[in-house]
Order: sequence, then C-alpha cells, then structure tokens
Amino acid sequence: MWNKKQESGKGKKLKAEIVELICLSFIISVFFFLFLDFTSASIADTYLESREIVLTSIQERTLDAWMKTVCFLACVILFHVLFLVLFGQKISYLLLITDGIRKLQENQMDFVIQVEGTDELAELAESINFLSKSQRELQRKERELKEEREALIRSLSHDICTPLTSILSYSEYMGNKNQFEEGEVRECFALIHKKAEQIQVLSGQLLGKEMRRPELVENGLLLIEQMAAEWEESLEDSFVCELDFSQCKNFQIYADINEMRRIFDNLLTNVEKYASPAVKVELAVKTVQDNLVVTQRNKKKAPEKGVESHKVGMTSMKGIVKNYGGTVEVSETEDSFQIEISLPLFREL
Repeated sequence: MWNKKQESGKGKKLKAEIVELICLSFIISVFFFLFLDFTSASIADTYLESREIVLTSIQERTLDAWMKTVCFLACVILFHVLFLVLFGQKISYLLLITDGIRKLQENQMDFVIQVEGTDELAELAESINFLSKSQRELQRKERELKEEREALIRSLSHDICTPLTSILSYSEYMGNKNQFEEGEVRECFALIHKKAEQIQVLSGQLLGKEMRRPELVENGLLLIEQMAAEWEESLEDSFVCELDFSQCKNFQIYADINEMRRIFDNLLTNVEKYASPAVKVELAVKTVQDNLVVTQRNKKKAPEKGVESHKVGMTSMKGIVKNYGGTVEVSETEDSFQIEISLPLFREL
C-alpha cells in the first residue's frame, strides 16, 4: 500500500510540472491580452479624435469586438508558443532518453544519460543508466570468465604435453631396446603409469571434472627430492644437471601434488626449449624462514629462427604459484636465465 502511494506521488511530479507550465503560459497570455486590449483601445481613441471621427454605438461595439478578437487570437498564439518553448526542454530530454533506450536495444552500453530534475523522466534516465551499467558489468565479467577459461585451457593443454612427451620417450626407448632387466621394465612401466595418471588428472581439470585438492604433505623434502630427481632424469641425456639441497630442511606444506608436478614439468620444458646444453643447468632448493624457494639457473642457447615463445608454460606456472600465495621472479640477461619460485610453508589453503 505504501509503495503504491509512493508511486502515485511520484506520478504527479511530471503532471504538476506540465500544469505549472500551462498556468504560467496562461497568466502571461492574459497579461498580454489586457495589455493589447488597453493599448489598442487607446490607439483607436487617439486616432478617431485626431481625425474628428464620431462612431455610433453599434460601430463602437463592433470595433471593440473586432479589436478584442484580434487580441484574443494573438494571446492564443502566444500561449501555444510559450508552452511549446517552456515544454521544449522536456521534449528534448525525452528524445535523449528515447535515444538511450534505442542504444540499450542495440546493445550499445557505453553511454550515460545526464539526470535532470526529480520527475519521472529523471527516474527513467536513472533506470536506463542502471541497466546500462549493469549490462556493462555483466559483459565485463563474462569477458573475464571467458579469458580465464581460455587461459586455463591453454595452460592445461600445454602442461599435458610434458607427461605425454615422457610417455612417448619411454615407449620409444623400450621399443628400441632388445633386452630388458626385470627391474628396468618395472621402473619404465611405473614411470609411464605415473605420467598417464598425471595426464588423466589434467584432462579431468580441462573438462571441469577435477578440482584442486591441496593436502598436507608431512615430508615435503622427500616430495621435492623425488620431483627434482624426475626433472634430472628427464634432462640427463642432453644436459649436465646439478641439484643442490644443502640449504633445504624438511618441511610441511599444504599442496596439490599434481600442481607441484606441473611446476617442475614447466621448469623441465623451459630447459629443453631454451637452455644451452653446453653449460650445466642448476636447480637449488632451500627453505628460507616460512618459505620454500626453488631456483633454476641456466645459460640460454641461440634463439631459433621462426620459433616464437608464447610463454604459456611461464604463465601456467605463475598461475599455480599465485594460488598458493607464492611468487615467481624471473631474472634474464642476454645469455642467462634464472627463475625463482617462492611458496609459503605451514599454511592451510
């Protein structure tokens, strides 16, 4: 009931303004009529006296009626002109609002209607501005979600390539070898199985079926040593690798194992693509206060012509580390490259 009364009160604002304009135009027209009537009567009397013309009573009434009719018509015209001039502002404002509605229909949201007054037209302008702002915000969020989804797809697609390459390498190695020791076969199959599981998890995340699963890792040092060993094993045929755990103490960390593996896979891919085999590649892991710091250093090889880096792996790694509240710092010169990853320890996500 209160809302209906409020809406009814608001509905009278524009009507009241129109009535005010009509009254103002009418009052001005009445004064103009009286002025014309008085002036025309004075002019007629002066003219007749100067010419010594005497009119009969019928002629006087006829002349008076004729002059009043002319004055009335002039006042009617003045009333309409005044009303249209005074109401013209509202008409132009209404046209501006109509143009805003047209832009809304055409999905053109980069406009703002200036709010004038407090009547229904002003409220309509505010509503249109609100709809335009809401639509712009919705489009911005949709664009951000689309960009995030595309970045996730690029990142996961890139990260799938590393374990897939490992599976192909192990398969090729086994296919080219004539004799196998039982332990070697088991080790190869275990590695292939591990990489296949990693691809399965990444594929699930790509399809939206798998979510991040951080868990408490009690023996963080052992986990990092295993991943560093896999990193070294994948590179040892082409690079001289040096691991340094001298400043790393055992630690606990809340982390998703697959995401940690993706970090080392991206470090591995970066070495394979851009590092010079002539100089050793260093991987240092240390604990500094409440942070785990992983540093990889290598010399850069000469860039290959026609090969352009899109830095998808670096973007993927930064995104993973950011989810843990960590940082990735890259130091690069003309012939050397260093990346330092810092992850917080003893922190539940």
